[in-house]
Amino acid sequence: MTQLVDVTARGMLKAWERALFAKPAVRPLTLLEAATREDRSALGALSLGARDHLLLELRRTALGARIECEANCPACGERVEFELSAPALESSAGESCGDSLEIEHGDWRVYFRLPIAADLVGCADLGLDGARSIVRGCVLGAWRSDTVIEAQSLPDALLEAVAERCAELDPQADIELDLACPACGHDWRTPFDIAAFLWAELDTWATQMLDEIHVIASRYGWTEAQILDLSPSRRHYYLERLRG
Repeated sequence: MTQLVDVTARGMLKAWERALFAKPAVRPLTLLEAATREDRSALGALSLGARDHLLLELRRTALGARIECEANCPACGERVEFELSAPALESSAGESCGDSLEIEHGDWRVYFRLPIAADLVGCADLGLDGARSIVRGCVLGAWRSDTVIEAQSLPDALLEAVAERCAELDPQADIELDLACPACGHDWRTPFDIAAFLWAELDTWATQMLDEIHVIASRYGWTEAQILDLSPSRRHYYLERLRG
């Protein structure tokens, strides 16, 4: 079972630096590679739900369980602020990626596997075509009646049925939030992408951390490593003394 082993300030700053110039689809694996010290190929073989479960655990351990969010109401444009809890977002991580799963849809029968983290690399910027490519890549075999059909020839409706079944089997990979606008009363559902959200938070945290290191080092002459080894409360104390 993959576990986090380095979620220190120093480790997170190194993870941020490694992921800074990586493509968005690669960043989650880069962060997890640094935090778990697992091989990239092993992390890429995780189901999307297992990957996202680890990212939520990383967020909770590094930045806390409380998640402050905001969204714009699609009806009136009002900015809605709300708070989430990382443990409340955790669901089951899905079945084993090695399992051969089956779906029957009309006179079609399809054997498939769950999408894995590596499937997203190279397809994230292709929109709907990328999503279809991922689903096709998960098809292990397909038959219409007794005729074998190649994955590239499967109709969109069948691919959508496979995608829906994947979402049911791996709910952690498909988190949606129920939101309500206090201004106009409109209710809507919106997806929660922990990979993009965590990166945005980590990028802000790293920038602030580097600013703090600069201020403290300039005054006391300590090295970056010495400052990162301080607890957050001690760093805050020194900053308050310098800024006060």
